This record gives sequence, C-alpha cells and structure tokens, in this order.
Amino acid sequence: MPVFIIISGRRVLYFLTLLTLAVGAAVGGLPGTGAEPAFAEVKIRPLVVIDGTYSTNYYRSEKNETKVFVLRISPGIKIDANKGDSRLTLDYNLSAYFHFDDSDTIDSSDDDYIGHDARMAAFTTLGSRGTLGIWDIFFLTRESAYADTFGVPEEREMYWRNMVQPYFIYDFEEKGQAELAFRYETLRYTEEGNVGSDEVRGILTGTYNLNDKNHLGLEFQPYHRWFTDTYGAYTSLQAKLVYKHEFNEILSSEVGGGWHWRYFEDEAYEDWNDWVLNGSLIAQGEDTRAKLTLERNINDFSRFDEYFTAIRVTGDLERQFGENFSASLGGYYQYGDYIRRDREDNVWNINARVGYTFLSKMLELSLAYNYTNRNSDEEGADYNEHQVVAAIGFIYDPLIENE
Repeated sequence: MPVFIIISGRRVLYFLTLLTLAVGAAVGGLPGTGAEPAFAEVKIRPLVVIDGTYSTNYYRSEKNETKVFVLRISPGIKIDANKGDSRLTLDYNLSAYFHFDDSDTIDSSDDDYIGHDARMAAFTTLGSRGTLGIWDIFFLTRESAYADTFGVPEEREMYWRNMVQPYFIYDFEEKGQAELAFRYETLRYTEEGNVGSDEVRGILTGTYNLNDKNHLGLEFQPYHRWFTDTYGAYTSLQAKLVYKHEFNEILSSEVGGGWHWRYFEDEAYEDWNDWVLNGSLIAQGEDTRAKLTLERNINDFSRFDEYFTAIRVTGDLERQFGENFSASLGGYYQYGDYIRRDREDNVWNINARVGYTFLSKMLELSLAYNYTNRNSDEEGADYNEHQVVAAIGFIYDPLIENE
C-alpha cells in the first residue's frame, strides 16, 4: 500500500514511497519473500498529459491584470488491482508547470513549480455484509479553491494538502446500510508566514430504505480544526436528515437539511449556529448526464482566517456523441456573507469543454474555456478571469493492445 512521507520546512519534500513494493506485491509478491501475489488481476496504465492554459488575469487582480500562459507537462500512472473481495487503486500525476507572461513588472516564471496529485483507495469485504476500507488524497498546487468546498479561486500561493480516511460499512441488505469513518487532514503552505491547519473529523451516516425508490438517511459529523498559529481554532457539530427519491431509471433527487454548530476557541469570534441545506437533481441517460445542486453551509477553511455563510448553486451537463466525441457545460453561482465583517461576495463561473478520443481511446485532444467573476463589497476584491485550455493526453492500456 502506498505511503506518503511529507517533510515540511522552507520547502516541501515529499515522496510516494513503497510504490514499487506495492506493485511488486500485487504482481508477484514481495521481492525475496517468496510470497504469493496479493492480487489476482493487476492493471497498470502509464499516462502523460500536456496542456497549455492562457489566462487573461492569472493573479486575479481587480486592476493590474496580467496575461499568463502556463505550460503543464504531467506524466502519471494508474494502478488497479483486484482479488475477489479486495481492491486497490492508485492514481498519481507529477506535473511540471512553466509560466510565460507579457508583463514588464511581474516575472511569472518565479511561480514555476512541480505539482503532485496522488489518490489511493483500498477496501476488502468482511463476510457478506461488512466492508473495511481506506482512501488517501494528496496534492500540491497553487490553486486555492481546492482547499475548501466553497473555495473561490484567489491567490496563487503554493500549498499541499493530505487527507486520509479509514472507514467501515455495514450493509443491512434491503433495509439499508451504516458507515463509520474517521478523517485526518493536514494543509500546509510552502512559504514561511502562511498559516496552515489540521483537522480531525468523525463521520457517521445511516441509510434506511423505505422502499425501492425512497430512502431516508442521517448524517452526523463532529470535527475539530486547529491552525499553526494560535487563532481561528474551532469545533463543529453537524447533523442532517437526508431524503432520496428515484423517480425512474433516469431521474433521481436528494434533499437534506439540518443544523451546524460551530464553536470558536478565540472569544473574538462569535459562534456560528445555523441551518444547513443541500439538494440535488440528477438525470442519467445512456449518453447524457445532467446534475443541479444547491448547498448552504459555512466554509471550513480560509487562508486569512475568514469565515462566511455560503449559498452555492451548481449545474453540470455532460454529453457523449458516438464513440469519440464528448462535451460538457457547467457553472456555478456562489453568495458569501462574511461573519466577522460587513462583506458580501457574489461569484459567477461558467465552463465548457469538448474532447475527441482516438487510437482505441488511448489518445484524447480537448479544448476548454473557463470564466470566473467575483463581485465583492471589499475594495480591491473584484476580478474577472478568462481561461482557455488546450490539452493532449495519452494513456497506454495494454489490455486494448492484446485484444
């Protein structure tokens, strides 16, 4: 099983270690041990993605817009190993970013870096009803919005984030299921002077099947987040009741509501106790998928120790045209009402993508567009950004070659 070793200091050094041993164990047992293969079926697929992103306002500034072209070269690997009632998957990408600008005052090449994205998941079944598993996500990026569900693209500070979650699921067959999980998260910036954080979270969910089309669920999450500085630490308790309904084989919906209690350790912060809501409508056909979601909650993380009540509406539409062409269209609107000061934000986003695959779907060409607009009460916080991304990706699948 892969292990992520992370050493932080003036620079972040990290290694994806024991990967060779994991693959060796999956394919032919650990070297020198004579052990039998851990998995009966192993699929290893190397890949590489090269893309170019042109941004009209790379640093997301209200007045001093800087046009930047970013070249990304990203080799990676996908591993999928199965053995009856057990499975291990690993996706890893190393991405080299190179920046080119048209500015006389800013040198964007100072932001060149090597990013990482690693995702591991493993599970095994226990008897006929139990499932024991674990997943881990690690990435290093300059994209701030990845740090929080309600994150809005802002500064380009580089940071890494690691989340690991072991879990246990018990299936009551036609009656429903229950899941108990524990999550530990670490978030650190690579430059001195930036505040990172840690979080521990318990997750308890239960689903009761009223019938084949109606399901009732309960979610309870207690968690605590603390920061590398002394301010901002808090404890949250969130409880929600969720109802799911399947109209037919294509259309399904979900609505959930409850309460969120957040208690800040610093007396300068006023505790946040308010209702939360989520809802979704999903249409899934043979070649088309559409999803509309609504969420209301408080953000969990803010680099500058700022929290806001967020309302977010997101829409996505995906369509497959024949064997090779695909297209997607999406976007969101998010309203943020800040807790500690008189500030409100309105953020709009729209994105679109078209892709074409060939060579037995091992090669893909794609073109994407992304637009973000933030309108804020705070002076200097407004910005517009247009992005155009052209990409070519290749993934080698030996099973296709052997067919």
